[in-house]
Amino acid sequence: MNKSVAALLIALFVPSLQAATVYKYKDANGRWVITDKPPQGKAVETVEQQRLVYTEKSPTVSVVNRGSKQRPVLYALNQTGGPVQVWLEFYVQENLRLSQEAPFEWVIPPFTEQFVLQMEAAEPNKTWAYEWSYRFVPGEPVNTAQLGTPEIGLPFRGGPFPVTQSFYGEASHKHYVEAHYAVDIAMPDGTPIVAVDDGVVTEVERDFSRSGWSEEYADEANYVRVLHANGAISVYAHLAADKVEVVPGQAVRRGQLLAYSGNTGFSTGPHLHFVMQANGGKKLQSIPFRFRGHHAPPVAGERLENHQKD
Repeated sequence: MNKSVAALLIALFVPSLQAATVYKYKDANGRWVITDKPPQGKAVETVEQQRLVYTEKSPTVSVVNRGSKQRPVLYALNQTGGPVQVWLEFYVQENLRLSQEAPFEWVIPPFTEQFVLQMEAAEPNKTWAYEWSYRFVPGEPVNTAQLGTPEIGLPFRGGPFPVTQSFYGEASHKHYVEAHYAVDIAMPDGTPIVAVDDGVVTEVERDFSRSGWSEEYADEANYVRVLHANGAISVYAHLAADKVEVVPGQAVRRGQLLAYSGNTGFSTGPHLHFVMQANGGKKLQSIPFRFRGHHAPPVAGERLENHQKD
């Protein structure tokens, strides 16, 4: 008898049952603003958060059996433009011989299919069984404490645009370790989104067009990921449909156009969700940062602008 179970690790946010209140209103220029801070002197629409989860349905990382049921030979497939850490967890191991000892974890290079594990019955004439799952995190493991607080460029052109939710924001950021140091910036649809530093594009999602304040839209945010030399990964989310201008594996420089902002996924108005993340060792963590020319991290209510060209 043998069985296998596959499980993916959500790479933007991990599901939670936390809830919070956010406020949506139009500013003086008629743009929608979403914030966890009640605006002063404004008639607002209060929206109760149900469960803010950004997931990925992408099959770009997987573990597959290239052997048979009697003698499984597992390969890890990484179709992203950057390395990923993949590991297996066994829930059942009965009369099983494995090609290596635990831990069962590997770093798979970009655009690679790599042999990882072979299984067979330790005693062929006896029943054997196994149950396993696989998980992955983008990037190679790094010591996140050593990354410090990187100084980066602004992730857009134009402005000034208001920061509507910053580090540990009550609306969503404080509930997810992957988003503790995220920032939301309200901006019109079609605002140019640019790389905050030199790097390599690892993943893109460009095909979604819907948005709303409901879990049915949770995994429909278009995004771009860029891996930087220090191991950090910048993420640009809620992008406009079919407006991503880069592909996985493409090298980009600071200030280069990546995409255009939009309102896709779990969102009630046009904005950019931006976060710096790193693989802290089988877990995706957000890391603090500050924008170049600013002496402190971004805060809610602050207005940011960037009129630099390529």
